[in-house]
Amino acid sequence: MTLKYSKNGLVSSRVTKLIIPQQQDYSQYVELEMNYDFLPSLMVYNRSNMTLFVGGEYSSKDETSLFSSIVEPHSSEMIVMGSIQYYSVHFAYEK
Repeated sequence: MTLKYSKNGLVSSRVTKLIIPQQQDYSQYVELEMNYDFLPSLMVYNRSNMTLFVGGEYSSKDETSLFSSIVEPHSSEMIVMGSIQYYSVHFAYEK
């Protein structure tokens, strides 16, 4: 992590490296789907009995973004609203 300070205190911080210890991947219990009920939105669904920390990516037009979400057992969370062309799960670890 890089921290920048001035005389008045912290100015900015930036994470330069994040290491997550090797764990069992539960991606087979996670689904990403577009939902069109109200506005287009990308949803992550947890089909397991465990609370999962899910990480992945999505693309809209020329921009690719990363996401992370904590999803309770047998529930869903909205990742982003809008038209998404590509999405994938990188990992799903037990919280």
